[in-house]
Amino acid sequence: MLKQLRFTLLLGTLLSAPLQAEQTKMTSASSDFEWQLDIGNYALYTKSLLKGMDSEINGPLHLHIFVYVNYKRFFIEPGPIQKRISPVAADVAGFRLYETEQQQWALTINHYHLGFTAASSRDPMQLSIPGLEGLDDRKADFAVGIRFQHQAGASLFSVHLLKDQIAHYDFFAELYYGYRFELSNWDLYLSTELTLYRSGLINYYYGVTEAEARPDRPVYQAGSGQRLHLGAIAAYPLSKRWIFELGSGVNLYSSAFTHSPLTRSAPELVSFSSVRYVF
Repeated sequence: MLKQLRFTLLLGTLLSAPLQAEQTKMTSASSDFEWQLDIGNYALYTKSLLKGMDSEINGPLHLHIFVYVNYKRFFIEPGPIQKRISPVAADVAGFRLYETEQQQWALTINHYHLGFTAASSRDPMQLSIPGLEGLDDRKADFAVGIRFQHQAGASLFSVHLLKDQIAHYDFFAELYYGYRFELSNWDLYLSTELTLYRSGLINYYYGVTEAEARPDRPVYQAGSGQRLHLGAIAAYPLSKRWIFELGSGVNLYSSAFTHSPLTRSAPELVSFSSVRYVF
């Protein structure tokens, strides 16, 4: 179960698009309280930025559980399909500061980057990657942010400024655009997201210190960098409660990421299929 939870969190990290335009909430008797619970299985294939990660995540079916809650100004929503095709599928919690029919300002908290270690880990927020012997453990971050969203018809635009509180302690920013449309019985979601990173975050996860260096792993320290995400998700209702989904995305990283000896230079590719039950 711990390994399945870790993979669910990673899928959230790899895949990128806020869910507000996608999900239909189930409402209780009180108009102030809305909730939805999704449980299902997914299969994932990825060519990851970080070397050695693919063998840890590709292959068998994995369990996912997503929770949606709205109570007055408070909310919980799936993360960073917030991050099911780019993305941590750890849930985002937040408080709406201001809201109209088209715009919203909110404070948010969430994990956005998973940690990793060469050792065996029981932490669901930390991947075990045996090929990284000699590296210090990297912890998952815990980011507090402020988010602006504007929705116009089928289009959703958002700007998100965040700062980690426990790992790299750096700022990063996300600019997102998504578009939803229908084709026959399919709901289709197209998304693009540009994420801007400072050097502190990049060096924490992908830098190499003198103490970590080896003949095949030189010292590496980077400047600021960017990631561009392009993704598409198709959802098909098998019945009133069962939903089938397909998704694919590509993440294009700047040289600050790809020049690290810990990473690949090729684009990161992600695809998944899932069947989930909506309560």
